[in-house]
Amino acid sequence: MTSEFTTIKTLFENAPVGIILTTISGEVISMNDQMYKMFGYSSIDEMKRYVKNVAEDVYANPEDRESLLSSVKNNQTDKLFFIQGKTKDKNIIDCEVFVNKYTDKDTNEEYLIGIVEDVTKQKKTEELLRQSNERYKSIITVSNTGAWEYKNDSDYLWCSPEYFTMLGYNPNDFIKEGRVNLKEVWINLLHPEDREKADNTFADYLKKGSAGMYENYFRMKHINGSWIWIWSRGQTLRKPNGTLTDLTVGTHIDITSQKEAEKKLIDYKNNLEIMVQQRTNELELVNKELGITNKELSSKSDIIKKQNEKLTTTIHNLKETQLKLVQAEKMASLGILTAGVAHEINNPLNYVMGAFVGLNQYFEEYESSDKEKTDFLLNSLKIGVERISNIVVGLNQFSRSKESVDEDCDIHTIIDNCIRVLHNKIKNSVEVIKEFADEKIVIRGNVGKLHQVFVNIINNAIQAIKNKGSIHIRTMAAGHQLIVEISDDGIGISEKNIQKITDPFFTTKPPGEGTGLGLSISNIIVKDHKGAMEFKSEVGKGTKVILTLPLK
Repeated sequence: MTSEFTTIKTLFENAPVGIILTTISGEVISMNDQMYKMFGYSSIDEMKRYVKNVAEDVYANPEDRESLLSSVKNNQTDKLFFIQGKTKDKNIIDCEVFVNKYTDKDTNEEYLIGIVEDVTKQKKTEELLRQSNERYKSIITVSNTGAWEYKNDSDYLWCSPEYFTMLGYNPNDFIKEGRVNLKEVWINLLHPEDREKADNTFADYLKKGSAGMYENYFRMKHINGSWIWIWSRGQTLRKPNGTLTDLTVGTHIDITSQKEAEKKLIDYKNNLEIMVQQRTNELELVNKELGITNKELSSKSDIIKKQNEKLTTTIHNLKETQLKLVQAEKMASLGILTAGVAHEINNPLNYVMGAFVGLNQYFEEYESSDKEKTDFLLNSLKIGVERISNIVVGLNQFSRSKESVDEDCDIHTIIDNCIRVLHNKIKNSVEVIKEFADEKIVIRGNVGKLHQVFVNIINNAIQAIKNKGSIHIRTMAAGHQLIVEISDDGIGISEKNIQKITDPFFTTKPPGEGTGLGLSISNIIVKDHKGAMEFKSEVGKGTKVILTLPLK
């Protein structure tokens, strides 16, 4: 009995939670060190002096003890109670309490044994997590982005309401017994022409070990019968040790307007080519008429006058068409930025979602709080928010509508903004090396248009790199001139093609991937800034673009 008593006493005194013995009326009989320390006392004797009645001096809400006593009297001793305790300094702490009734065999008196754990930090962390979760759920709702989670092992699919509302459907129409059937929600809503490819793309991502990011483009049927273009992205979450979980999370974004803008741009180009050919034929006819004798020329002066008037009208129409194309090209560039913004917002959202899942798993596995791991996961949420803020700043700079060239333009900030919004194209295969001048470089110009120039040049460099490569960006001040060199180690441009690289509609890209207007418009913008743009290239080795602009 002595050995057993010693063992019990050791466990009692060294337990990591508070243990207290009281009478039914609330008088403190005994407790371990962890108990009095938890409530801010320096010793057992000090706590006994201050605590005359547990209900009044330990419970923040005395009625909680009455509820606890009622459960004990009804033999409900297997319950875990949540109460708020009151420390010596009158501070409130959150506690989880397990209580059991003990009867002394000799005196037949009844006592209560309580096991108490301080979960204040855990509750605060859970509240922060709840607030963060609500915040990001609001972001998803406002942006009309559909979120989804797929359990690989059970074919279980969870979808946010926006997954359906962006297609005009009522989410409740697709939920059966608390879950969603993948085939009914996704496969059957796909366009017949996209169904096999989209299904195989997702299956291949899972089959090949979920490497990197899952990305898919397809059309889904709207409730009104139209087809909505969807950009689907996702990632299979990993455990802290790097092994895969069975949960893949992702988003659906409506990119129909971007697809329509791309189609309109192609139509503009085709229509302009037809108009140019028609006017060329008319000019050839006019040239033949101009070859007649002076006598015939005099007799046909009215015809020539009408032709001149027609040509004037044609030139005016061509200029209007050119302006529309310039705006269309800008919208195409904005499409690139919009895709970049969507991607960069999704990434931190997935980052936050991953942190959220990690916290949930952690708190499910461990009842106590691990400060180091909790701080790391909460910091992940902070990083996601900061990245979203930086991307929005970059987009606002690019999309400014001011036309004048009298703004202060910080070249380094403009280049950094362009790199940031193209990050989703850069990060997987391209390394960007910046060699900026030590001093801040400011020129007079148009901030929005200079953003358009650098987005076009850097995007061309990215597209020229077929696998992995690098882009080197160097800035320097030489006299009264700013020089910016942007070089890549991509496929390069032939000597024949480099002579025509700034010609309108000239492109070496496949149909649908380029309009041939990006560098043409960039060249016009640079000239409007009283600058120049030079190209040097070698096939198989890469291309260098040299921009020269006057300093402020």
